[in-house]
Amino acid sequence: VAIGADRTIYVGSHDARLYAIAPDGKVRWRVAAADKISATPGISTNHTILVGTEDEHLYALAPNGTLLWLLPLAGDVDTTPAIGRDGTIYVAGDDAHLHAFR
Repeated sequence: VAIGADRTIYVGSHDARLYAIAPDGKVRWRVAAADKISATPGISTNHTILVGTEDEHLYALAPNGTLLWLLPLAGDVDTTPAIGRDGTIYVAGDDAHLHAFR
């Protein structure tokens, strides 16, 4: 579970969806991925939601659920993305590599 600045709760699911849940418990939006989401989402300093999936991709979404970009990796992404102070995104995949990018 990740919580945004506006208190929206972001959670991935094995039904291959990322959910945004309002503080009152109502689903604001859901976005489908190609495979299940085992990792906790991360939130960058510019409020981008980052989540890895078992379809070997890292998804970046705007707070309204719009897909911003999709990064293919060489293995499932079962870890929470970490965001450095300089905005660098770090994520580990099942390919035994730590990926870093901006």
